[in-house]
Amino acid sequence: MAESNNKNTFRADYELTPVILKSKDWRDFHEIVRTALFEQTSEEYDVESVDTYLPRAAKRTPLLLKFKDQAVGTIAIDDLGDGRAVIRLVAISNEHQGKGHGRVLLSLAAEMAKVSGIGELCVNSHSAKTAFYRNAGFVVYEWGPEELEDWEADGASPLPAQMHLKLA
Repeated sequence: MAESNNKNTFRADYELTPVILKSKDWRDFHEIVRTALFEQTSEEYDVESVDTYLPRAAKRTPLLLKFKDQAVGTIAIDDLGDGRAVIRLVAISNEHQGKGHGRVLLSLAAEMAKVSGIGELCVNSHSAKTAFYRNAGFVVYEWGPEELEDWEADGASPLPAQMHLKLA
């Protein structure tokens, strides 16, 4: 069970669904990523770049978390094809943050990945978010140093913490 507005809610109230290009879910996905993750205006946000940019070869599955049929969060699972996947674009809409939706998002994404044959989830975590991932069972682990090189080349400071979660 997850907490939402200090009331008990059931996981049955949640749905994690693949996003279909140009659908309402796709528009909701991008609105959450734009406002909650990138904090950009409509003019600054590049939908095509977000849809197509992959820092490494992977099969991307963008997913939208709905709570009682309302879009509340996003995540993309990049299957690396070697039993690992990288989670990216993890975001909860600004008005729904701090209510337990992020925990549910990670849990449902991990279940979906495991069913798909993924044994390990990896993430590049902003330093302010490492506690969130630790609370979900992730540990610091350098899983892709070449990705850190890309961040460094882009001038990121500080560099993200690389973390992973073994799926049982």
